[in-house]
Amino acid sequence: MIQIQFVKEEYERWIRALDRVLSVAIKEIEDDMQYRCAVEYAHLVVENIYNQIHMENYAPLSKRYKEWKEKHFPNRGFWRLKDDLVRNIGVFRYDKGFVGGIPAGVMDSGGKSWDLKGKPKEIAMYAKEGEYGIKGKRPARPIFTPSMEEYSEKKWIKQGDMALKIIGDAWR
Repeated sequence: MIQIQFVKEEYERWIRALDRVLSVAIKEIEDDMQYRCAVEYAHLVVENIYNQIHMENYAPLSKRYKEWKEKHFPNRGFWRLKDDLVRNIGVFRYDKGFVGGIPAGVMDSGGKSWDLKGKPKEIAMYAKEGEYGIKGKRPARPIFTPSMEEYSEKKWIKQGDMALKIIGDAWR
């Protein structure tokens, strides 16, 4: 017969360590890592818009719109008019995690029609239209999806490594 005997103090120390590691792992996986990823992704989208990354294959604008935009909002490039969209890309809770992007319900500053008037519009609505296009009216000009793919290929793994290190450090 095999018999195992525990030293009570050592056993309790191991249980406390396991509880600490479990607590850190849950917090890291369900909250902290998601938040850091959402922040990095949001920053990447803004950086890509300012640097006009992933926009080389966009369908050309109409000549009329291009001339109007250059006259009233010079040197802005794609995804930029009054920069309402860029200023409102951020991080917000969604379901049980975090998302980088534009929260629903955030309105722009208005004044974006041909006469520079016009009511404010929901930024997420026209961001969706820009990302996916409007069938028969406007081609898709994606920036969020290619930025997400870029993030997943180049940066996401670093956050995973950091999470593993934080969880591993909980043993100490």
